Amino acid sequence: MKQNLLSAFAAFLIFTACQNQPAAPPAPDASALLKHKYWVNKPFHDALFAANVPDTMAYLDCGELIFTNKDTVIITSCMSDAGIGIYTVSGPNTLSIKFQGFEDKPITATLDEKTGLLSFTFTGPAPEYWPKDFIAKDEVSTGNMDGLTLGLARLRLAGNYQYQTKKGEMAIASVSELHADGSMVNFGEYDMYEPWIAGVGSSCITTPPMNLMNMAIKGKEAEAVAFGWQLHGDTLRIWDTQNMGQPDELPEYKLKGAARVYVKMR
Repeated sequence: MKQNLLSAFAAFLIFTACQNQPAAPPAPDASALLKHKYWVNKPFHDALFAANVPDTMAYLDCGELIFTNKDTVIITSCMSDAGIGIYTVSGPNTLSIKFQGFEDKPITATLDEKTGLLSFTFTGPAPEYWPKDFIAKDEVSTGNMDGLTLGLARLRLAGNYQYQTKKGEMAIASVSELHADGSMVNFGEYDMYEPWIAGVGSSCITTPPMNLMNMAIKGKEAEAVAFGWQLHGDTLRIWDTQNMGQPDELPEYKLKGAARVYVKMR
C-alpha cells in the first residue's frame, strides 16, 4: 500500500510539472504569402499594366517567383534562366530562402499585406540583376511552367476589340476577341496568339524596336507568323513583319505596311 501511494504521488508530481510548463509558441504563419503561387517583379509588372505599354518590353529586366512544392520556390528570368530555392517560414509572412548557388547567403522574403508587395532582403550585397520586389498575379496559372510570362501578357491584352476600318474598307460589325487562354477570334485566319514580352527571342523586331506576337492556326503551331504589336490606352495596333535574317540565321524582323488598329470595348 505504501509503495502504491508513493508511485501515485510521484505520478501526480510529474503530471503537475508538465501542466506548469509554458506552452510552445505557435509556428510562424506565412499563409497570406504562400497562398499566392505566381509573382512577377514589380517594375516589369508596372510597365506591362501601365496605360501605355512600352513598345520595348523585351528590353526590361523581368523576374518571376513560382511556389511549387511545400518548401520549394523557383526564380526565373522570364522565359530564360531559372533557379530553385528551398524556403523555411521564419516569421509572420516571412520566408528564409536558400537559392541554388547562394546557399551561404539566404534571402529573406517579406510580404507587406497592406501593399501586397513581397520584398527581398539580401545577405550582403544584392546579386547583380536580381529583382527585389514582386507583385502576385493569381490569374496566371502555374500549370504550364513554360508559358507563365505568355500568360501574363495574355492577361494584359485579353478583351473585346472593335476593328477600325481603313479608308475604302467595308465596315466590319463583328467583334475581335483576345482571350487569356491564348485563343483569339476575328483576327484574320488565326485562332491562337503568343505575345512574347520577355526572354530569349522576344526582341526580334528591331526596325523599329517593337513588341512581338506570334499568331497561329490551331494544329499548325510550327507555322506561326510574327507580328508587331503596340497597346496605348485602349488602342491596339498590329503590324505585319518581314524577316530580314538569312535562312540559317535567327530571325530579325522589321515592321511592314500600316498598322491594323483595334479599339478595346468597355
